[in-house]
Amino acid sequence: TTVDGQGEKPAFTDELYLETQECLGGFWVIEAADLDVALALAAEGSKACRGSVEVRSLRPDESVRALPEP
Repeated sequence: TTVDGQGEKPAFTDELYLETQECLGGFWVIEAADLDVALALAAEGSKACRGSVEVRSLRPDESVRALPEP
C-alpha cells in the first residue's frame, strides 16, 4: 500500500511499485500491532518527509495481526 500523507487527509492506494519519476530514498523497519497502525505511522512519515511512503509486510499476514505484547 502506498501512503501519501501530504494533504489534509492521507491518501492510500494499493499500488506496490513506485512510478518512474520517483526513487527510493531510504526505508524504515517498524513493528506495528496491525496494518492499520502501520498505515497511520506511514501517513505521519509521509507528511514529515513530504513524499509518498510504501508499506510492505515483512511477515505473513496472520502473524502481523497477532504480534505479542512487548
